[in-house]
Amino acid sequence: MRDFFFDTANVDFIKSTMDKYGSDINPKWVRGVTTNPNAFSKIDKYHLDEWLDHAVVMGKLVADIRGDNEGEVHIQAPYSHLDPELILEYAKMITDATQGTCKVGMKIPPYQKALEYVDQFNEYVITNVTGLADSATALKCCTYDVGYISIIPGRMEEVGIDAQSAIAFVNQCNFGNTEIITGSQRTTEQIIYSFYLDTVPTIGEKCWADIFQGDNFQRILNMEYGYESVGPFSPIITDDNINLSLAFFEQMDGLGNTARKDLEAKISK
Repeated sequence: MRDFFFDTANVDFIKSTMDKYGSDINPKWVRGVTTNPNAFSKIDKYHLDEWLDHAVVMGKLVADIRGDNEGEVHIQAPYSHLDPELILEYAKMITDATQGTCKVGMKIPPYQKALEYVDQFNEYVITNVTGLADSATALKCCTYDVGYISIIPGRMEEVGIDAQSAIAFVNQCNFGNTEIITGSQRTTEQIIYSFYLDTVPTIGEKCWADIFQGDNFQRILNMEYGYESVGPFSPIITDDNINLSLAFFEQMDGLGNTARKDLEAKISK
């Protein structure tokens, strides 16, 4: 097993998982926690102040698990079409909220106006471009100085997109310092190939439930690592790839709307 993120805002779930399996998990493998408006909605947190307060709780938990302040908590911008200046103010807020307990990542959309502000975002947070479902857009984001790009293989495979080939192609063409996160995982098999392709998977509650079935957890702990490149040409990109990303942000925008209004009101004062 290698580095991974817990993909949940449910700190009780994270604690119970580490209590049960922590003896098999090197605490340094816990890169941190990733969240988004959907994750916050599952613990009934919709307001900006609730997100910021919970960031402190998650930061302290990650620090306790790892025994240092090098872990990361990633929080998504509440609305994908925010003005970049508002996103910048948001970056300052979420960094201040964690009170130095951990590093802070901010998840942004792959839209051009946001990417053009990456250098400014990076002064406060680790920038993580999320919701990616095609290799071309992912590679475009890698040309900016982002810390991570987040590809969503679980959602891709649900609509018949070959996620493995897309991830492998991006990996072999990514010559910068950008790391690849593989999110929206659904099964142990997806976790295994995400590790094999040298990415950092995010593991949510649904996926942990699958990992705990049978010998799946031992399969992950004992897997052999390697990575083979794919052919010289990109996997086919269709409207399915683009529509999947658009649907992802439509869902997140709906669930983050209350926090967006809070942010706009706070900045306008």
